[in-house]
Amino acid sequence: MLKKKYTKYTLLLIVVLFAVGIMWVFNSIPQNTSFNDLVINHIKVSEITSIDILKFSRESSNVEEEIKVEDDSIDKIISDFSTIKLRKVSSVDVNPYRTYQLSIRTNQDNRFKINLYEEDYMEIYDAKKKELGSYKIISDYNVETIQTLFQK
Repeated sequence: MLKKKYTKYTLLLIVVLFAVGIMWVFNSIPQNTSFNDLVINHIKVSEITSIDILKFSRESSNVEEEIKVEDDSIDKIISDFSTIKLRKVSSVDVNPYRTYQLSIRTNQDNRFKINLYEEDYMEIYDAKKKELGSYKIISDYNVETIQTLFQK
């Protein structure tokens, strides 16, 4: 009788440890997502009133230039960003410098804040959820659209 009781508990312990192990393996697999999933699917593009963009110096964290986009360039920026594929990371690698910071505004409220680190990493802060996520850009992306805005 006593041996049967220990066998049940041992079997239960093995099943629980196996389930925990499987959950740990699935959580350690990098999670791929997209800019669409994280941002565009949570707002109506037509409700974006402006995008404020800060350009940072490579030598320091000082702001070099600042622009406010309120025209058709909003659609171009959103269109370019919609193709970006991302992989969740625990933090942004410190080597690339933050080159741009975008604040997407809807009805004059900051809805999303996006930090671009060259063409390698992106941080997305969702003001509604009060969540910050760090992501490695895993698809081809070129910051040319943003760069041309500063050349006007």
